Amino acid sequence: MHVTRVELDNIKAYEREAFDFQRGTTAIVGPNGAGKTTILEAVAWALFDVLDYSKEDFLRRGAKKGSVRVTFESDADGRSYTVYRDTGNGYYIHDPGLGAKVAEKKHDVSAMLRQLLGIEPGTDVAALFKSAIGVPQGTLTADFLKPASQRKAAFDRLLKVEEYREGADRLLRVERLIGERTADVRERIGQAQGQLASYDRLVAELEETAARAAGLEETVETLRREAEDRAQAVAALDSAERRVADARARVERATVERDAADRRARELRGELEAARRAEERQRATAADYAAHTSALELIGALELERGERDRTAALAHEAERLSAAAERDVRRIEDALERAARARNALAELEPEINAQEELERER
Repeated sequence: MHVTRVELDNIKAYEREAFDFQRGTTAIVGPNGAGKTTILEAVAWALFDVLDYSKEDFLRRGAKKGSVRVTFESDADGRSYTVYRDTGNGYYIHDPGLGAKVAEKKHDVSAMLRQLLGIEPGTDVAALFKSAIGVPQGTLTADFLKPASQRKAAFDRLLKVEEYREGADRLLRVERLIGERTADVRERIGQAQGQLASYDRLVAELEETAARAAGLEETVETLRREAEDRAQAVAALDSAERRVADARARVERATVERDAADRRARELRGELEAARRAEERQRATAADYAAHTSALELIGALELERGERDRTAALAHEAERLSAAAERDVRRIEDALERAARARNALAELEPEINAQEELERER
């Protein structure tokens, strides 16, 4: 990691200031109280979440809010990042290359900073900063002057001795597991050697089994051919069965058609018999028909005669009307009525013969 720039805004003695750092060794000099330690404290607070006093005391006197921006180059990917933190709740990592925030809130920022700074999981970040990175003035050799037990605790925490001890214990368990697996493999090797001793017997059994398998293959081939022949026979039987079914269907249709033909023949014979009877009846009524025809001719003649008579009577009555009084007109009318009645009676007498003749005509 290489810190390239630190910007302070309303932090302790600085109202607004920025410091740029080049690669190599950098010395910050100045009189007491000038703010040299403040720069290191700003880096510790932004990157390692270390501040030995409250944020209010870190804030410049009279200011309501202060902020720190630390820009650094990460050894993890070689890119530059800017960490912003203020005395309120603002805390995020900005990627200048992307022009966007890549982490916000304390939890996410701390996790990403561990990755960018190359700090292994489980490392006490605060102890690492105080003991190896930002050693307070005059305390560089303080840990070395402590008693052995305290010195051991400090360096064990810094060097992660306990984690290495836990790793050694886990490796020991792995070693025991490997030993168990090795014993198991040796046992399996012994079993394999025993099986290898009976290899010749197994080879003989294999040859015998192969011979039996060849014989079984021949048997299977024979059975397969028989199955094919039987399948062909079954197919032939199925075809014959279908032909028989078709023949039965044709026979049934022929039977139905024969029955229909028989019924039609009976109907035609009935019609023929009726025609013969009608012909006989026509022959029997031929004389009656001739009489009927003569009667019709007679009726026509009578009708003509009646017409002539009526016209003659009309002329007579007209002459009488011209020459007679109303009494003769009445008599004429009465005479006409009487004649009409007689004609109606005559027609009534002929009507049975006309009806009979028409019935004969219809039967013929």
